[in-house]
Amino acid sequence: MIEVTRRPWSAILVALALFAAVLLAAGPFGGGVGVAAAAGPEAAALAKPVEVKPQVKGPPARSGQGIVQSVSARAVVLKELDGSTVSVPVDAKTRVLVDGKPASLRAVKPGFVAVAKWRAGKATQELQALNATDVAVVESVSADAVVVQEARESTVTIPVDAKTRVFVDGKPASLRDVKPGYSVVTNVKGSKGNKPASELRFLRPG
Repeated sequence: MIEVTRRPWSAILVALALFAAVLLAAGPFGGGVGVAAAAGPEAAALAKPVEVKPQVKGPPARSGQGIVQSVSARAVVLKELDGSTVSVPVDAKTRVLVDGKPASLRAVKPGFVAVAKWRAGKATQELQALNATDVAVVESVSADAVVVQEARESTVTIPVDAKTRVFVDGKPASLRDVKPGYSVVTNVKGSKGNKPASELRFLRPG
């Protein structure tokens, strides 16, 4: 009777040892039954690799710069330097700068020079405008003068010096950043007589 009761326990111990050996051989990365599969379909679903979806790019950015033709609550129409017309979408959240200072959209008038960037279907976040008296195209730049060609095809030399404040597309810059073909906006802070200009604002073409 004693021998009969020992045999079943021996078989059970051997089976458990074999089962443990199979689990160790399979391991978490083995080809056998994984832990997630043994835990049920929910754990197996969580163990699947996460699929990373590619980011969808938004609409392409657009830009406009030129002379203000009209202003409304929804758009500022510009005549660009190449003669084309562009409508800049605006709304109540558009930040407006006139001569570098915060202002309302009502402060922007026809004849001002404006520059803005936006995405199709959305209003521009910022509109920069200048109360300009003239717009010309840069022909050459030196340490003491900027030679420009005005709309009536006459050449004008604007004296400059180390104290002349320079802005390109509304951002502080130096004369080294200004290239032939840029547009220069002459405003009330421009040069008087033969004195160097205290401030010059330029726009990149295109």
